[in-house]
Order: sequence, then C-alpha cells, then structure tokens
Amino acid sequence: MRLPVALAAVSMIALSSACASSSTPGPSPQASSSVIPSSAAVSWPSPTAPRVALGAVADLAVSSQAVYALYTPAGTQGKLAGAMNTMLARIDRGSGTVRKAGPFPGALRIAVGAGSVWLGGGNQFPGARYQGAIDVVRLDPESLHQLASIALPAELAQRALVAEIAGTADQVWMAYGTQLYQLDSTTGAVQSKQSLAGIAASIAIDSTTGRLYVGSDGAATQTQATITEWDTPTLRRRALAPTGGAGLGGPQVAAAGNDVWVAFATGMLGQVEHRRASDLTLVPMAQHQYTNSVRVYVAGGFVWTTDGMANELACLDPMTGAPRASTTLNLGGVVAGDSVGPTSVR
Repeated sequence: MRLPVALAAVSMIALSSACASSSTPGPSPQASSSVIPSSAAVSWPSPTAPRVALGAVADLAVSSQAVYALYTPAGTQGKLAGAMNTMLARIDRGSGTVRKAGPFPGALRIAVGAGSVWLGGGNQFPGARYQGAIDVVRLDPESLHQLASIALPAELAQRALVAEIAGTADQVWMAYGTQLYQLDSTTGAVQSKQSLAGIAASIAIDSTTGRLYVGSDGAATQTQATITEWDTPTLRRRALAPTGGAGLGGPQVAAAGNDVWVAFATGMLGQVEHRRASDLTLVPMAQHQYTNSVRVYVAGGFVWTTDGMANELACLDPMTGAPRASTTLNLGGVVAGDSVGPTSVR
C-alpha cells in the first residue's frame, strides 16, 4: 500500500537522521537528499511549503537552484501511452514555484550539465517508434524552453536503447549503444567518442575527481557485463572490470570520491557491489538480500538503494555497505541530491 505523502516525508527525514547518527563513520548529518517515489507529490520540510502532485516519476536531477522531475501524469500511464505523455517539472528550491513543460515523448533520462537541462530518449520500442519521439533535447534550466534537439546515432535498431546522459558545470557526456560521446554544450554535436565494451546501460559522473563511469550490458560479440572508468578531460579509459547483470538490463552505476557502487539483477535476486574508484577492484561489503529491481545512488552525502519489488528505500553505511536504516516506500522511489540545503522531494 502506498504511504501517504506526509508520512513519506517524515520517514525520509527520520531515515536521513538515522543514517547520519550511526556510530560508523559516514557523511555529515547536514547533507540532504531528494527523493521521489514512483507516484508521488513534491513537498518541502517547511510547514508553509507547497505540495504539487505528480504522476509516475522516471528520473530526477538536482541543481543548486531547482529540482527537475521527469514524470508521467497520473491517469496516462501505460507502456506506450505513458511514454508519449512524459512531462517535465521544475521545482524552485528557494520559492517552491513549480513550472511544467512537455510532453516529451519517450524521454526516460534527465541530467543537468553545462548550464542546461538535458533529456534523453532512445529506441525503447524497436521497429515501432512512435511519431514525435525525442532523441536528446537541450532545455533552458529556468524557462524549460527547448534550445536544441539532437538526433541520436543510428545504432543497433533491433535492440531497445536509451541515451544515458551525465553532466558537470561545463561538460556533457552521453552513453548510447556501444559508444561514449562527449557533446558540445551548446549544439549537442559530438566532439569526441570512444567505443564501449558492451551496450550502455547507465552512466555516472564524479565531478570532483574528473572520472566518468559507464555500466555496459553484453553486446552481440561478448556476453559479459562491464564497468568502464574514463578520464573526462581526455576521454581516455582508465579501468575496466567485469560485473553482473548481463542480459538483464546491465549494471547501474553510482560514484563519489573514492567509491563506485554498482547494482544489477542476477535473474533470481539483485546484488550491490562496492568498488574502489582508482582501479574498480571489489571492496568487501556486507551482504543484504535485494530483488532484481535494486538500484543504487550516491546523493546528499549518503549511499542509497531503492528496491521496487520490495517497496524499500534504504541508506547504506559508506564503509561496510550494510543498511543503516530503511523504510517502506512504494516502488522504492527515485533518488537524487546534493549538499546545498534541505530540499526534499517525496
């Protein structure tokens, strides 16, 4: 059963406090996180803050000024109908003002980079691509007006692909199909590219270290899933390591500082790995049972897992990987955040 929005907000605040107050060394208790369950409302901790109803949330991004939610309005869900009606909401972190734009048919990914908001679509329905579906769109971060539309490269039309996008203050990258692209921050044109070891399944950027990570599913010529680490100034590959999730959606990566976290399905259950950023070697961690829907995030100074099949949101000890605290949340939620302030999205 879905938690009421107010209860979800209280649970999230309590969960953050439990994570920060653990005796195990970890992130600062001042760090904050932003969370949107798969069907939720947007709210702030202030008793006078507005609450804005959204539908099913596909992805979430945070800047110092706003929270951006890519969502399907309530009542329009469905494999094809929902994808055609995807909307974007911008929630100002200072005033709580909400601006909406769309629809953006087929948009599944959102990122903030180089002073813009970027939406990634793809070939989610091979052979039956619906009219008006987006590829990659660049938007103004304030008005949400479209500034550019970028056609995706022709790749593996027989497979469902999604444009995975990551950005920093001055650069934008896209992993799509078997390639990693550095995009021009204004036009979206490809500036450089590198081949991946498989088919892109996820992307993560750690702007503090200048390292970019791509999780790849197996390709036609190799069935093993991999993680690759790239140097962002040169787009030179730094490390490659095999991991799980091949043929099951591939690995999902999250990174910060010296740590890389990986989540993937095994077919029976899900698994989370902790790896060293310098060379992607495994770091021993506590074992916990997850389902195939587990995802991992680094946000607001904490490590988070969401498990849609278990309806669980949890934060992990950044040293051991053991859950510090958890709460029941419909479909586990979607997580993003930073350390700017107590912005909270439920």
